[in-house]
Amino acid sequence: AMAYNNLAEYYTSQNQFAQAASFNEKAMALRLRLNDKQGYISSLNNQGNLLIKEKKFAAAEKYLLTALDSLKKYPLKSDEQKVLFNLSQLYEATGKYAQALNRFKEYSIVKDTLLNESTRNTANDLLIQYETEKKEAQLALQNVELAQQKSRLQQTFLLLVALTVVLVLLVVVVLLARGRYKRNMQLVENEKQLAVREAFIDATLQSQEAERKRVAQDLHDGMGQLITELRFMIGNITP
Repeated sequence: AMAYNNLAEYYTSQNQFAQAASFNEKAMALRLRLNDKQGYISSLNNQGNLLIKEKKFAAAEKYLLTALDSLKKYPLKSDEQKVLFNLSQLYEATGKYAQALNRFKEYSIVKDTLLNESTRNTANDLLIQYETEKKEAQLALQNVELAQQKSRLQQTFLLLVALTVVLVLLVVVVLLARGRYKRNMQLVENEKQLAVREAFIDATLQSQEAERKRVAQDLHDGMGQLITELRFMIGNITP
């Protein structure tokens, strides 16, 4: 159907209206079979415009009014604008100026409606684009903030790990120092006990030595006295 339509436009540009009309008819028939309402209305409008150029105004009016009637069921503002403009041109060419003016007014209203819709669509597109860019900027800012928070969390985590390691090392150092202190205290205590034991042994040995000396002295003094007495007694014995 599109190929037939393009061929019709080509032959129209070459002023070969009969060939153009033939291809328009083929395009209309095919679009009608395909239930392509917009394409069918477009082909009707093209055929009417072609017949105006051929100055076949009655046939052109028939096609254009058929297209306009179809547009009541399938409102397509862009196609309606084209049909109304072609009808205004047709009525102007045939001297029906009142009808030409009415169709041109209708054409202007539809054109303004399309322009307003286009303006609204453009405004809506700009608003959507603005909102989209705004949201993208917000998302980008949120991503930056999330990245910063993640970085801060990582730094905090690393700091906590470092503090934990330092704390563990301090606990280890304290435990080692405490163990060393206990060992030193135990060593001092052992040395004290050893010194006391040595002093006790020395005292015991000195006491035993003194006792031996006393016993020896007693033995020496006793024996000497006994010998003296014995000599004295022997000397007193008479023959």
